[in-house]
Amino acid sequence: PGVRGPLGDAEARTLSVLEEIARSEKIRGSMGRQRKSLVRPIDVAGPLGEAEMAVSNLIRGEQMRYAEARRQQEETGSYQVIRPKDSKYLGPLGNAEAAANETYERIKKAEMRRLLS
Repeated sequence: PGVRGPLGDAEARTLSVLEEIARSEKIRGSMGRQRKSLVRPIDVAGPLGEAEMAVSNLIRGEQMRYAEARRQQEETGSYQVIRPKDSKYLGPLGNAEAAANETYERIKKAEMRRLLS
């Protein structure tokens, strides 16, 4: 009874996040009443604001990658998809893809060394 297991830990983390959301939403509500206007989650520190920021960054990165592909199409006359990691503007997807590739290469090298030894 005095020992908390993995499910208890997960429940505690979930409760903590929900309490943080509730706190930031109360702040956002009071700010909206003071300003007499809508306050976006991104304008208040908290999990919902962080989520909105992450989505905004993702969208912005993808818009830049699309614009790069369109410019390339205008120059070459053919449209080619630019992978996120190959874009001039690394957004969240580009960073994630590059990190995944690095991890894959590191594991591949380690497994080849292990296989050959």
